[in-house]
Amino acid sequence: MPKRAAPVHEEVLVHPASPALRPWLPCAIGRRVHGASGQAPLQAWIHANTYACLNVITKGGVQAAGAGLPASFLTGPFSAPVETSVATGVESFSLVLQPWLLPALAGLQADAMAGRLVDTASIAHPVLDRLCAGLRAAGEGAIALEAVWSQLRPLVLAVQPPALAVELLRAQGVQAAALRLGCSERHYRRQFARHMGLGPAAWLRIRRWEDAVQDLADGASALPLAELSAHAGYADQAHMSRDVRAFARQSPAQLQRLLGRGKGQWALQAARVRLVQDR
Repeated sequence: MPKRAAPVHEEVLVHPASPALRPWLPCAIGRRVHGASGQAPLQAWIHANTYACLNVITKGGVQAAGAGLPASFLTGPFSAPVETSVATGVESFSLVLQPWLLPALAGLQADAMAGRLVDTASIAHPVLDRLCAGLRAAGEGAIALEAVWSQLRPLVLAVQPPALAVELLRAQGVQAAALRLGCSERHYRRQFARHMGLGPAAWLRIRRWEDAVQDLADGASALPLAELSAHAGYADQAHMSRDVRAFARQSPAQLQRLLGRGKGQWALQAARVRLVQDR
């Protein structure tokens, strides 16, 4: 009998940043797609998320919305998933970062990057150029990645995180956060979107979804979905199901099975590293 070709599969490695950097940069993510030459491309969704991301494709190519992605590009936070198509032999490295770092690292405002993908070749910024070069080398091993962290450390630690009372926002809402900061709710919403790329309502909805993913990744996948939805802060299971389908194009049960087998796609892997901002 003829030997069957191995299926196309994705290998994802998450490299958490040091604790000192995690309020700014949760992690870096290496991605490889393996399979026999000529096999059908791997279809994958980049899920909605609250981060910005610097991505460098070091080998092969990635398609999104019917077009090839640049060799290096920046993305802002996404409030809807994006479908990608990846052929075999692709390798990439991504740096996940808080949107409020974009002005310092790329000269871009977070609120101008929401839902956008920008070719780094169109951005003249010396810090960004050095980071792209560092990420291209980072795929070669831990020593090169440590050089990226070392390069970033003085840059990001010089940036003061914005005062947004995020934990109070999550616990009690916009009114309480605005009152804590001594500003109007309208001003708070404007400032929040300026620094985070998304308005407070959209950000809270996506973070709640990310919390549900975190619970699944942390081993809570054994919980019935009704209990899991309550633990993540949803009013009911139907509410969680709507968000999971909106942000991941999958049902909660499908997502639960994927994460239970350790096959969550790269955008989900980032949610495994909790941020410690405002704690």
